[in-house]
Amino acid sequence: MALLLLPLIPLQSWAAAQSGIYEALMIAVTPQHEVKGFYHQPPEDNANQRCAFWFYGRLDTKNAAPITSWSMQTLTGDFRFQHKQIELTLPHGQQHTGCMNHLRPEIETGESWSLTRQTNWIDLVTIRTDKAHLYRKSNSQAQHRGYVIKGDTLGLIQRGAEWSQVEYVSDAGNTLLAWIKNSDYVSLPAQAAALQ
Repeated sequence: MALLLLPLIPLQSWAAAQSGIYEALMIAVTPQHEVKGFYHQPPEDNANQRCAFWFYGRLDTKNAAPITSWSMQTLTGDFRFQHKQIELTLPHGQQHTGCMNHLRPEIETGESWSLTRQTNWIDLVTIRTDKAHLYRKSNSQAQHRGYVIKGDTLGLIQRGAEWSQVEYVSDAGNTLLAWIKNSDYVSLPAQAAALQ
């Protein structure tokens, strides 16, 4: 009996690019193979500035991307997926507002974050209205599940004509699934201009 040996044909590696929470990072991989990220550390005691920034890039076939990040200023860097973790390189990243004491110096040359929880986010969105209600169902008569405020970032699960299902992640890491009106948010990186 003869063995049939087939040449090894590499498959696209998009499967390794996984939306999720990577410690203090929210990461979404879009259907268009973009990576969108949000880093957030709440202010420490007696501090009035939080460390928060967003980033965006288009993934290549090796699940890596040059990125643009922003808070009060815009910086460039690199991003790549690894096995159940990501690596973010952001020269001068500590210069993002409030981040000097939160980001380690390793961010300059490449810092890794491990996957804490896998999600099915297809995008990251940021609230553009002063206050946006979260609903149990996709209609205005449904009971509220609380609200979010301008600048809050949420994971997008699905988008309809007027409503979207989102996931809110609190400072403590608790999550809430809810529905929100499409008019209340903008998608990254459009939010950089909308929040100015």
